[in-house]
Amino acid sequence: MPGAAGSAASSRIARLPFFYGVVIVGVNTAVRTHKCFAQANLFTFAVPPMLDDTGLSRATFSSVYGAATFGASFLQPLMGRQVDKYGNRRVMPLALLALGASLAAMTAGSIAPAPAVPGLLLGSWLVMRTTGFAIDNYAAANINQWYAERRGQVMAISNIASQLCQGLVYAQLYERGVERFGWEATQLAGTVGAVLLALVAAVTLRHTPEEVGCWPDGRPPGGKGDGSGEEEESLLGSEGDPEKATRGSASTATSRDMTLAEAIRTRTLWLLGLNSFALCTIMAGTDLHLMSILLEGLAAAEGSAGGGGGGGAGDLSIATLMYIPQTLTICVVSLYFGRAFDKGLEP
Repeated sequence: MPGAAGSAASSRIARLPFFYGVVIVGVNTAVRTHKCFAQANLFTFAVPPMLDDTGLSRATFSSVYGAATFGASFLQPLMGRQVDKYGNRRVMPLALLALGASLAAMTAGSIAPAPAVPGLLLGSWLVMRTTGFAIDNYAAANINQWYAERRGQVMAISNIASQLCQGLVYAQLYERGVERFGWEATQLAGTVGAVLLALVAAVTLRHTPEEVGCWPDGRPPGGKGDGSGEEEESLLGSEGDPEKATRGSASTATSRDMTLAEAIRTRTLWLLGLNSFALCTIMAGTDLHLMSILLEGLAAAEGSAGGGGGGGAGDLSIATLMYIPQTLTICVVSLYFGRAFDKGLEP
């Protein structure tokens, strides 16, 4: 029976000699790292050769990318509802496969007839941006379900690991991949990675610890060790777990489960939303063309210096100039605020 097989797998996870939340954090951090293929600050390395291959003007290119990003933002409530209904183990692999498909579809832009290129890119970018946003939200929600008392610190660790991998590994490889093999091959490498991660996610992810007989943080809360305490409605909703697992044990002094209607009435939610809107509005357009901006700046610097031989600014990795300061800053800030959240910062 399928139910018996699922129960056997759950009991094996509960009997592991370590807390399975470690696996949840590791897999979701890897997924959050790989979704950088959908981010403008990585995709920027492919923009100059894409402009040459597709024949699009920079204005048209930016308009199509902006429209796709704008459309993707309005699809996020729908994407979020799917994880509420079906759980991370089901939706995350599908989102990764969709991301991989969009990366592959994008490469057709260099061989498609000129009139079809804007529509092709709009469709592929819409899927890419929609799934990229959703994947990050799915991963964060999954980690939050598995940790309560140490939620801030664990999320900070995940953020730091993801940023380090993006800045020190992905950006360097992406830049060199575009230079040596072309942007199409680099995007297809992202497709392969997304498919592999989808398989890993399908096997390893579980929506909540209660679903597999565990407690958040790996230990029962005080006074509720038998799991019989008063149950609260989860922010993700009771239907988030397809197996109807017990909810509410993750509540702590620094975090409280809310219904969607309660969350919408909080000032914090709207402040966070405004913050995200402002950052994305300002940064997304700049990040998309950051490679071109830096290349032109370095070329101007070399020209003013006489344009000599090797050893000039052009020998520096653009990825290093872009990512190292950003990565270090994000790591420090993430660690500080993660710790502050666990110590009682207003959620």
